[in-house]
Amino acid sequence: MSPGEDSKQWPTWDEHRVASLGYDEHPVGDLGTYRSKQALDRAMGVESGTRLMHRRRELWEFSHEMKPGDTIFVKRGQHGILGHGVVQSKYRFDPGRTTHKHLRDVRWDSNYGPGGRRVERNLVTKALTDITEDVDQVSELKIAVGLTGSPPPGERGTDSTPTEVDDSAASDRHPLNPFNQILYGPPGTGKTYGTVGHALAAVDGAEVREVTEDDKKRYRKLKADGRVAMVTFHQNYAYEDFVEGIRPRLTEPGERDADAEAAEAAEASASPDLAYELKHGVFRRICAAAEGERRAARTEGREPERFVLIIDEINRGNIPKIFGELITLIEGSRRLGESDETRVTLPYSGDEFGVPNNLYVIGTMNTADRSIQQLDTALRRRFTFVEMMPNPDHELIPGDVGGVDCRKMLRAMNERIVLLLDREHQIGHTYLFKVKSIEDLADRFQNRIFPLLQEYFYDDWRRIDAVLGGNAFVQPTRIGEGHARDLARQFDLVDEEMVIYERLPEDDPAWQDAGQYRKIYESVAAD
Repeated sequence: MSPGEDSKQWPTWDEHRVASLGYDEHPVGDLGTYRSKQALDRAMGVESGTRLMHRRRELWEFSHEMKPGDTIFVKRGQHGILGHGVVQSKYRFDPGRTTHKHLRDVRWDSNYGPGGRRVERNLVTKALTDITEDVDQVSELKIAVGLTGSPPPGERGTDSTPTEVDDSAASDRHPLNPFNQILYGPPGTGKTYGTVGHALAAVDGAEVREVTEDDKKRYRKLKADGRVAMVTFHQNYAYEDFVEGIRPRLTEPGERDADAEAAEAAEASASPDLAYELKHGVFRRICAAAEGERRAARTEGREPERFVLIIDEINRGNIPKIFGELITLIEGSRRLGESDETRVTLPYSGDEFGVPNNLYVIGTMNTADRSIQQLDTALRRRFTFVEMMPNPDHELIPGDVGGVDCRKMLRAMNERIVLLLDREHQIGHTYLFKVKSIEDLADRFQNRIFPLLQEYFYDDWRRIDAVLGGNAFVQPTRIGEGHARDLARQFDLVDEEMVIYERLPEDDPAWQDAGQYRKIYESVAAD
């Protein structure tokens, strides 16, 4: 829990043995009179946004969910612990106070002074956060205040020396916002779309489930402001594109480099219209912006704003070639501002470079392209992986389209794919989003789902037919009269009984037949 802006309330808390919440600009009165979160929401107004959402939740938790006997850790910034105590009373409202009218009585068991004790983990920036379920964080904070592990600092300690914690990767394991994470799963499970919510959660220091559709409207502005950047990896993407490199550029007639020697070298090695320059890649540019913000925030005594780099299709690039020394620098404990901050000398510019601790990296990975097991081991160890699998019950998949239950159909196809191939090549739920008619369904199958199955099974038509429940979309035929029959008869190279499979022609009315789609899932019941 945070004792107000710049920890101004901490001396008052300690002296009067209370904990309090402000937010006086929201005149909601006694929170004990509200019987539901919805009632409190209405009282606070219809304004949307992550900050207001956090405030609603904090006020509700402070007044209705916190209880006597709970332990409060008082934090300063992202790494400081000022003290801890135990809640002694129920919530009460004091209208006579000029500010911070929402109160709880607390027995404060430690006070480490204005400097506090340092912990390695990135603490949540919200004023109040329930960390009961975060076993790792609770354990680390208990060690920091002497409840377990290290020798206790004394009941009213004023020592501001950081407590040693044997956990160099503590900040990497923060459940809300890991420094590095990858969203992975089969095609069509919403991974790229999901980066929006994860990016906003990282920027706001919130949980992903707290991000609303209204919050997502801010995403474009964050990109325009340079707080969020996005890049897509591919086979030709290189370190020089990502970090820095020497790149050619065309010059205007008569243009001369400021450095005469460089200009002469350029003229000697290339045409008069070609020059070379050191160019920073997307990663170094966003690191520079994040580090500038981190330094400004430190000077002004505030928390730095967070930045996010999204790497779409991260597994399609040559990871060791693209990341280079960044494999080490992106580790949580080696970020600038962390306990083991590390800098390296970049090979092209010779600059000292490190990755700031207010930059978050979010990648996406299509498991149909490459399994996690095949991903570079060094990268795998430094990222948190978030699995995103098909959800047949997604609200945007219609339950009934012209008599076809699209949810049952998707579930049946994926169950067969798992059996015939593996779970990483299932069909994502987004392939069936907002299907409104049999015509829409036919279009999705002809142009998206069927080609995906052909790719998955390398034109093994028998398996494709099995995934589709033996409906009419795959047509088995035998060798007829004509050239194929002549080949079989004359050269004995082909079995006359061979079955040839073909995809149903696009103009065939069976594509518009709801019964053919029902066969995909009704055959299970028939068996």
